[in-house]
Amino acid sequence: MINIEYKIQKSNVEDIYNHLIDIDTDIIPKLSSSVNLQEFSKKIFNNTIRFEAWHFDKLIGLISVYYNNINERIGFINHVGVSEQYRGLSISSILLDNSIEYGRDKDFQTLKLDVAVEANIAKELYIKNGFEIEKINKTTVKMYKKLDNGDIK
Repeated sequence: MINIEYKIQKSNVEDIYNHLIDIDTDIIPKLSSSVNLQEFSKKIFNNTIRFEAWHFDKLIGLISVYYNNINERIGFINHVGVSEQYRGLSISSILLDNSIEYGRDKDFQTLKLDVAVEANIAKELYIKNGFEIEKINKTTVKMYKKLDNGDIK
């Protein structure tokens, strides 16, 4: 049994950068082909809520979400990644659940994301976790999940 701890906002910029380097070639298309990884690490650290999976002192899974659109109550996932050697342990699903619960707790109504058209495994993960397709264009699929759980407040 692998000891995995799930945390929120534990990572620093260096942890995030090392994680992005670790998964860079696993993302379709390659993450570094579209962003500067050092700048993206800082952006994630400074502007998102980070849902993290740790194996001892290594960040092995990360979902970062902009939960800053207070007026429309829409969150936006800007990164999902799990280190290759830890895949198949449902880490992405657990992190997604954690990010969804956070949004619900903060009264957000919708969680959105963009995923590359060719990223079939990622699309399957999102669909399995209740996301629906909003729009498909040449390079990306826009997806969303309603966070309203039907409770009367």
